[in-house]
Amino acid sequence: MRLASLGAASYMSKFGDFASSAALYSELISQSPEQWIYYENMWAASSAAYAPSTSEAVSACTKVCNDMVAKEKEDESTIHLRSPRLLLIKMASLASPPNPTLTSTLIKNYIDTFYKKQCCFSDLHPYLDQADKQQVSERAAKSGICPFFCF
Repeated sequence: MRLASLGAASYMSKFGDFASSAALYSELISQSPEQWIYYENMWAASSAAYAPSTSEAVSACTKVCNDMVAKEKEDESTIHLRSPRLLLIKMASLASPPNPTLTSTLIKNYIDTFYKKQCCFSDLHPYLDQADKQQVSERAAKSGICPFFCF
Protein backbone atom coordinates (compact mmCIF):
# COMPACT_ATOMS: atom_id res chain seq x y z
CA MET A 1 0.00 0.00 0.00
CA ARG A 2 2.82 2.42 0.82
CA LEU A 3 4.35 2.17 -2.66
CA ALA A 4 0.98 2.75 -4.30
CA SER A 5 0.46 5.86 -2.18
CA LEU A 6 3.97 7.11 -2.94
CA GLY A 7 3.42 6.60 -6.66
CA ALA A 8 0.02 8.26 -6.49
CA ALA A 9 1.41 11.23 -4.54
CA SER A 10 4.20 11.66 -7.08
CA TYR A 11 1.85 11.46 -10.06
CA MET A 12 -0.62 13.88 -8.49
CA SER A 13 2.17 16.45 -8.16
CA LYS A 14 3.28 15.88 -11.74
CA PHE A 15 -0.26 16.42 -12.99
CA GLY A 16 -0.85 19.51 -10.87
CA ASP A 17 -3.12 18.10 -8.16
CA PHE A 18 -0.91 19.49 -5.41
CA ALA A 19 -3.50 19.49 -2.64
CA SER A 20 -4.16 15.75 -3.05
CA SER A 21 -0.45 15.08 -3.34
CA ALA A 22 0.24 16.96 -0.08
CA ALA A 23 -2.53 14.98 1.65
CA LEU A 24 -1.04 11.69 0.47
CA TYR A 25 2.44 12.70 1.60
CA SER A 26 0.94 13.54 4.98
CA GLU A 27 -0.54 10.03 5.08
CA LEU A 28 2.81 8.54 4.11
CA ILE A 29 4.46 10.51 6.92
CA SER A 30 2.08 8.95 9.43
CA GLN A 31 3.15 5.51 8.15
CA SER A 32 6.89 6.29 8.02
CA PRO A 33 7.49 9.34 10.21
CA GLU A 34 11.25 9.59 9.66
CA GLN A 35 11.31 9.65 5.86
CA TRP A 36 12.72 13.14 5.14
CA ILE A 37 11.77 12.97 1.45
CA TYR A 38 8.08 12.69 2.40
CA TYR A 39 8.34 15.93 4.39
CA GLU A 40 10.20 17.67 1.58
CA ASN A 41 7.61 16.56 -0.97
CA MET A 42 4.71 17.48 1.31
CA TRP A 43 6.22 20.97 1.67
CA ALA A 44 6.72 21.29 -2.10
CA ALA A 45 3.18 20.11 -2.87
CA SER A 46 1.64 22.29 -0.16
CA SER A 47 3.60 25.32 -1.36
CA ALA A 48 2.37 24.74 -4.92
CA ALA A 49 -1.21 24.07 -3.79
CA TYR A 50 -1.46 27.32 -1.84
CA ALA A 51 0.69 29.51 -4.10
CA PRO A 52 1.26 32.42 -4.11
CA SER A 53 0.48 32.52 -0.36
CA THR A 54 2.83 30.43 1.75
CA SER A 55 1.08 30.99 5.08
CA GLU A 56 -1.50 28.25 4.45
CA ALA A 57 1.21 25.83 3.30
CA VAL A 58 3.26 26.61 6.40
CA SER A 59 0.20 26.14 8.58
CA ALA A 60 -0.70 22.77 7.02
CA CYS A 61 2.86 21.43 7.19
CA THR A 62 3.40 22.77 10.71
CA LYS A 63 0.33 20.86 11.87
CA VAL A 64 1.65 17.60 10.42
CA CYS A 65 5.09 18.15 11.98
CA ASN A 66 3.71 19.12 15.37
CA ASP A 67 1.35 16.13 15.30
CA MET A 68 4.28 13.77 14.67
CA VAL A 69 6.33 15.29 17.50
CA ALA A 70 3.32 15.18 19.83
CA LYS A 71 2.70 11.53 18.94
CA GLU A 72 6.34 10.77 19.71
CA LYS A 73 5.98 12.40 23.14
CA GLU A 74 2.64 10.71 23.73
CA ASP A 75 4.17 7.30 23.04
CA GLU A 76 7.01 8.20 25.41
CA SER A 77 9.35 6.98 22.72
CA THR A 78 13.08 7.06 23.27
CA ILE A 79 13.48 7.55 19.52
CA HIS A 80 13.20 11.18 18.51
CA LEU A 81 12.17 12.13 14.99
CA ARG A 82 14.55 14.43 13.13
CA SER A 83 12.48 14.97 9.98
CA PRO A 84 9.49 16.90 11.39
CA ARG A 85 11.81 19.13 13.40
CA LEU A 86 13.98 19.79 10.35
CA LEU A 87 10.99 20.79 8.24
CA LEU A 88 9.90 23.24 10.95
CA ILE A 89 13.42 24.74 10.86
CA LYS A 90 13.40 24.85 7.07
CA MET A 91 10.04 26.64 6.96
CA ALA A 92 11.17 29.15 9.61
CA SER A 93 14.37 29.83 7.68
CA LEU A 94 12.38 30.54 4.50
CA ALA A 95 9.96 32.93 6.20
CA SER A 96 9.49 36.33 4.69
CA PRO A 97 10.24 38.56 6.48
CA PRO A 98 12.95 36.49 8.17
CA ASN A 99 12.41 35.54 11.80
CA PRO A 100 15.85 34.76 13.25
CA THR A 101 14.39 34.37 16.75
CA LEU A 102 12.05 31.55 15.70
CA THR A 103 14.74 29.90 13.58
CA SER A 104 17.21 30.13 16.49
CA THR A 105 14.71 28.68 18.95
CA LEU A 106 13.98 25.72 16.69
CA ILE A 107 17.69 25.15 16.06
CA LYS A 108 18.47 25.30 19.79
CA ASN A 109 15.72 22.75 20.48
CA TYR A 110 17.13 20.54 17.74
CA ILE A 111 20.61 20.77 19.26
CA ASP A 112 19.21 19.89 22.69
CA THR A 113 17.59 16.77 21.26
CA PHE A 114 20.18 15.57 18.73
CA TYR A 115 23.57 16.95 19.81
CA LYS A 116 24.93 13.43 20.35
CA LYS A 117 24.24 12.43 16.75
CA GLN A 118 27.02 12.95 14.23
CA CYS A 119 24.51 14.32 11.73
CA CYS A 120 23.41 17.22 13.98
CA PHE A 121 25.66 19.83 12.40
CA SER A 122 25.14 18.66 8.82
CA ASP A 123 21.35 18.65 9.36
CA LEU A 124 21.43 22.25 10.61
CA HIS A 125 24.16 23.68 8.40
CA PRO A 126 21.80 24.94 5.63
CA TYR A 127 19.81 26.98 8.16
CA LEU A 128 22.49 28.50 10.37
CA ASP A 129 22.77 31.72 8.33
CA GLN A 130 19.15 32.56 9.19
CA ALA A 131 19.65 32.07 12.94
CA ASP A 132 20.92 34.31 15.71
CA LYS A 133 24.53 33.17 15.74
CA GLN A 134 25.19 34.10 19.36
CA GLN A 135 22.19 32.14 20.68
CA VAL A 136 23.05 29.06 18.63
CA SER A 137 26.73 29.20 19.58
CA GLU A 138 25.88 29.46 23.29
CA ARG A 139 23.55 26.45 23.11
CA ALA A 140 26.11 24.46 21.14
CA ALA A 141 28.79 25.28 23.71
CA LYS A 142 26.56 24.02 26.52
CA SER A 143 26.00 20.79 24.58
CA GLY A 144 29.71 20.25 24.01
CA ILE A 145 29.58 20.55 20.22
CA CYS A 146 30.89 24.09 20.07
CA PRO A 147 33.67 23.52 17.50
CA PHE A 148 31.07 22.93 14.80
CA PHE A 149 28.74 25.77 15.69
CA CYS A 150 31.12 28.54 16.68
CA PHE A 151 30.83 31.21 14.01
